[in-house]
Amino acid sequence: MGRENITAIAASEALRKIKELPVDASLRDRFRVAAREVVDHWLCTDESERFKAAVAALLMSTEVPKDRAAVEREIITISNVSEVFVQKRPLNELLILEDGQPLGLLKIWGEIANPQDKENE
Repeated sequence: MGRENITAIAASEALRKIKELPVDASLRDRFRVAAREVVDHWLCTDESERFKAAVAALLMSTEVPKDRAAVEREIITISNVSEVFVQKRPLNELLILEDGQPLGLLKIWGEIANPQDKENE
């Protein structure tokens, strides 16, 4: 089974959990639920794929254009930061979108994926 299929399975399981939340649940709360569902997923064993599955579930649960745009902005920012370090692009080429507050998806993921780190603070 391909990596994309495995990620899609994890995302659909996370989406099912998100749908159990109240309709007015925040993006952060929906992401927390998705992250908890996939963080130790038995089939999706790669952490970056698990993160992608949680984000995919969040996007699938988001119908409000403003909320969807906020998630997409955050992913673009994460992607741009990664490119600076992985591809060794100059920091001044980093594109940070400034409209709106960040959701903190990576921070939430870290809190769920590495709870011992939070305890040591």
